[in-house]
Amino acid sequence: MPYDLQGVYAKLDRADYHLEQLRSELRADPGGNYHFTTDSDRKTNEHIIVYRMPKDISLRYGIIAGEVISQIRSALDHTVWAMVPVANRDRCSFPVFDNKRGYIKYGLPKIHGINSSASTIIEGLQPFNCGGPSAPVYILNKLWNRDKHQILNFVGGAVDAYKRIYFLKDGTTREIVADVPRRRLEDGAEVIRVKHPDFYRPQMRVVTHMTLCLKFWDDDIAPDKEVTELLANLIEFGKGVVEVLAATS
Repeated sequence: MPYDLQGVYAKLDRADYHLEQLRSELRADPGGNYHFTTDSDRKTNEHIIVYRMPKDISLRYGIIAGEVISQIRSALDHTVWAMVPVANRDRCSFPVFDNKRGYIKYGLPKIHGINSSASTIIEGLQPFNCGGPSAPVYILNKLWNRDKHQILNFVGGAVDAYKRIYFLKDGTTREIVADVPRRRLEDGAEVIRVKHPDFYRPQMRVVTHMTLCLKFWDDDIAPDKEVTELLANLIEFGKGVVEVLAATS
């Protein structure tokens, strides 16, 4: 008999909704809510780039991202609830453990009574079997636990290089491409400070091009993935888990 997972699918749909909400807000004001400011220090003849993301914007984005994470994680718990015997539902949940010993002692009781095929699938998804800290279920669980206690913090991450364009008096331009150190950027962080070239004059117009992506605060949570890409991957992971578990009915 098929499991009643109507509420589970509704939660995953809601996760999709909040992800699109976040994407829409990020598209609506590029370079406005989070951006770089540039300046020149005339005393040192240096070009300075500073990252800006106001606290209220960071909080808003973090809340929306938390809604996505919460719906995915809750969908997994709801799936287990629908699959275990009624008598075992009071303490059931989708277990996530870093090591097999903990899983056997504390995780298995959370899915007691679930069918053997589903139990095997859930154990195979555990971080100790499936990539450790890079496992989707580990990342999902860590973000979910963080969101329960504090807002998910967003930080900026620049690409490896940026370009400066100098507009010279004779109408020509000169371009300079430079590396950018990869690091976590908080509001007000100085991204880079470099000397202007010898041909630079204070009255020159200088345009800077740099791509920025948003990441979560934790350095160990998918450090190379932009926030909306990571959230989309986690939604697809959640849908995939529900689908394979539902197929064991």
